Amino acid sequence: MKYDVEIKGEHHSVEIKSFKDGSLVALVNGRELNCEIVQPEPNTYLLITNTPERSVYEIRTENQSEGETNLRIMGALVSARVIDPKHRSRTSDHGASGRQQIVSPMPGKVVRLMVSVGDEVKLGQGVIVIEAMKMQNELKSPKDGHVIDVAVSDGQTVTASQVLITIE
Repeated sequence: MKYDVEIKGEHHSVEIKSFKDGSLVALVNGRELNCEIVQPEPNTYLLITNTPERSVYEIRTENQSEGETNLRIMGALVSARVIDPKHRSRTSDHGASGRQQIVSPMPGKVVRLMVSVGDEVKLGQGVIVIEAMKMQNELKSPKDGHVIDVAVSDGQTVTASQVLITIE
């Protein structure tokens, strides 16, 4: 899965090659990163690298909202925004037209459903939060419309590209 991550106005390309049992392999701006990720407590992660030598980085998440997360990395506060290119291309100032399905960008778990069948939604409104790779991702409505189907429930595990919500 590929992402565009904006930190301090700079865009970085991040491609997750694999993530299993805490082992992460990713390409960050074309450079391969192999590390272990451990969550010793809520909102706290340890990123452990072994190249060229073992290094441990403490990352704390703070104030997650509207697709933006404040990260405290080794004490320094950094604001990061993760942009999923699949979702960026679907939305515009006018929104998508016709029936639209919101799909899971990667395997994860439903943390919070924010809508129910019959609810009216607006373009860009948050509709569901998925936790994947220890990060919470709020997925937004690609258009103004009505929720006609909610195919998942709170706490449910989902797969990549699984249909979550349908809006008409």
